[in-house]
Amino acid sequence: MKNDYYFSKGLKQKILSGKRLLILMTTSISLFSYLYGQNGNSTYGVCRTDPPTLVFSPADCTPGNQKCVKLKFHLMNNTNQSPNSPDYNLIRELMNYFNNVYLNGNIHFSLAGECLHEGTTDGDLVWSKSAGNNTIFSHFFNESTKVLEPDPAFAYDDKAINIYLFQNPLTSGGASIQHPDPQKLFNVVYGIPDPVVLAHEIGHALGMVHTWDAFESAGSLLQPKAKWECKERGVNGNWSTTGDFLEDTGPDPYDMDLDGNNIADGLKWVTGCNPNISSGIMDGCDNDMLSWDIPFDNIMS
Repeated sequence: MKNDYYFSKGLKQKILSGKRLLILMTTSISLFSYLYGQNGNSTYGVCRTDPPTLVFSPADCTPGNQKCVKLKFHLMNNTNQSPNSPDYNLIRELMNYFNNVYLNGNIHFSLAGECLHEGTTDGDLVWSKSAGNNTIFSHFFNESTKVLEPDPAFAYDDKAINIYLFQNPLTSGGASIQHPDPQKLFNVVYGIPDPVVLAHEIGHALGMVHTWDAFESAGSLLQPKAKWECKERGVNGNWSTTGDFLEDTGPDPYDMDLDGNNIADGLKWVTGCNPNISSGIMDGCDNDMLSWDIPFDNIMS
């Protein structure tokens, strides 16, 4: 599971490159059970009385020409107060943003089923930094056997990416939950109702990693120099074993120590939305000639 220190990076405007997503299509997304318009079944949960299709109906997706992905929104009241769910304008804005961000990757999102799920959890379901994703992990998995046993109150749909918006946010950013068995898929993200944050977490659900975290270590951001992605691309580069494993994503110095102060550089080399790093700054391969191509505008950075 990912650490929560990347949340602040996800708050910037990001764009995914088409080539990058098309590479992803051939490597992982075609295996997912929620493609091509399939709907899972939810026995439990309450639908809003007014179907979102009446107020928001995204354009149809054409299987084969597009990768059709279903999203299911869960508006969860985890307080002891009356429900205060967002209106459909927010859902419409989120869907429009997701489809625009992933357009170049030929991915199309639509709503799963005919309703949004409104649920109620225990009033004491709050975020715990020490527990991390375990805050809600037990609502989906048997903690002893690690077998998937979703809490009916969460109305999990196994043929969609499930997006949980809690009335009392469980985090200041967002998170995705992974199946205990890395060979099995599990499609849950949650976070604040921010389109950039949730688009980032959907990227994780689609199998993408951070632009910088091929070797992300629990509890440690700074990576040893041997694991830094180098500026060189093509057959002479190390992009296939570092970063996000994709050639057309430039090296991200977020977890590097290019200035030699024994601290991960983080956002040091980006001011606002503009890189401020010269080619003379050496990478992990001691290259001080090639220009840096920091993927500051990538949704997964």
